[in-house]
Amino acid sequence: MTLCWLMRRLGKLRLSLALVMILVLAGLPAIAQAEDETPSVSLDPCPEYTNVNNVTFTGTATHDNSPIASVEHRVDGGLWDEATPVDGQFGDSTTERYGFTIGNLDDGWHTVDVKATTKAGYTTAPDEYATAVFCVDTVAPTIAITPLSPDPSGDNTPALVGVAQDLSSPIAAVEYRVDGGDWTAALAVDGTFDPISENYTFTTAPLADGLHTVQARARDSAGN
Repeated sequence: MTLCWLMRRLGKLRLSLALVMILVLAGLPAIAQAEDETPSVSLDPCPEYTNVNNVTFTGTATHDNSPIASVEHRVDGGLWDEATPVDGQFGDSTTERYGFTIGNLDDGWHTVDVKATTKAGYTTAPDEYATAVFCVDTVAPTIAITPLSPDPSGDNTPALVGVAQDLSSPIAAVEYRVDGGDWTAALAVDGTFDPISENYTFTTAPLADGLHTVQARARDSAGN
């Protein structure tokens, strides 16, 4: 084994180690980039039904390393529009609170998507958008009472029934009053107020002989 042979072997070993180090170092930015790609974004809980057509949303955008540069939202797959930073400025923190208001919404179901972009240029992936689905319902429910039969009645605590209906949002409650008195909760015939068409019933307190007037009103889940 000669000295020249050893020198050649050591030279090849140094070259191999150098190549390994270059490959390892070259791979590190790719790993870091994969970790940096997607800022997360979330929406605060909001009502599923609302009776206003100007709806405000708030939420949080965050990233592990790069400050949040902007947050955008869109309605029903339309154009993206900028949200507003709660602290007045994007770009100075890796966690940002944001808000936005959507106006002039038609009655019916709508979908809101939200995405964030960091100062490093990474944007929330489409399958990670924050999404809210909600219904605008500005129309009051209708309600009817089935006439008491027989009338006149010999029952001084008559049970009455009726139906409340809405076009978009479930019936949340029905109330009745007798002779302009206090409103009192009626009962859902099926036990729970939840569909958009609900049969209800109530039994009055003992009534004196004579004519009486009973009224009923309904409220839907949007607050109409």
